[in-house]
Amino acid sequence: AADGRAAYHAAAVLASNHLVALQATALRTMSGAGVSPEDAWRLLWPLVAGTLANLEAGPVPGSLTGPVARGDAGTVQRNLRALDGDPSAAAVYAALSMEALALARKAGLPEERAEALEEILARAQAG
Repeated sequence: AADGRAAYHAAAVLASNHLVALQATALRTMSGAGVSPEDAWRLLWPLVAGTLANLEAGPVPGSLTGPVARGDAGTVQRNLRALDGDPSAAAVYAALSMEALALARKAGLPEERAEALEEILARAQAG
């Protein structure tokens, strides 16, 4: 319907165009760790391909993996500290981690772990 066209288009941009932008952000972050772009892509692509395979097999939240899915607040905190020199990457990390947290809660993440993550991520988003 015409009144849903902009939301439809925004969803397509999030699913496709922003996935490309996210990969560029990940590659930039790897360069901050001293990894060449070629090596970074070689290392990251298996993770991307595995995630796409998980998504093909079924919808989220079952496809979610990583520190937010596990409720690992310490790793999330360390990751955010590692991004201190790249405010754009830190903002992307925090925003997407908040989205991941909502999925993790739906998948049964214990609330005390979820609350610890939410506090860390809210501080990161506030600057």
